[in-house]
Amino acid sequence: VASTPAPVASTDAPTKSPTSDNVIRIYEAEDASKLNGVTVKNTKLDFFGSGYVDMGGTGSYIEWDDISGVDGPCKLDFRFAVGSGDDPRHCEVRINGELVEVASFHPTISWDDWEHLEFETLCPPGTNVVRLTVSGSNGGPNIDRLVVSPACTSDGDFCANN
Repeated sequence: VASTPAPVASTDAPTKSPTSDNVIRIYEAEDASKLNGVTVKNTKLDFFGSGYVDMGGTGSYIEWDDISGVDGPCKLDFRFAVGSGDDPRHCEVRINGELVEVASFHPTISWDDWEHLEFETLCPPGTNVVRLTVSGSNGGPNIDRLVVSPACTSDGDFCANN
């Protein structure tokens, strides 16, 4: 009789080497400052940290209020999962209350298969608030973490995808 493996928290860390001016910051979803209409879980495989957030229905959100270290062009990278037979899950991304992206989290192979949705935007100087809010009628994705890094600069000194 085959047994089902227990969920395992991944301990892999990003391999990028930030400098003092270009910092890559990792924000675990389960440690966000505000969670509304969501559930923190640890039943799926290969998540980072102590768990992930299973987003609820329309209007549920995750909010990080301590996003700092990147001033100017930045890349937001959400690690997420959506079941394979499900429709895309739509969410609004706001920085300091301003809508910066309407994100469509596409189905992954399974709820245990984590992928990345990333985009570039502008991160104002100082500490910022990033809120991910479910805007679609299908509910939201599972969110493992948010990685914030500098985007490519015009002079090519640093690119977030190096």
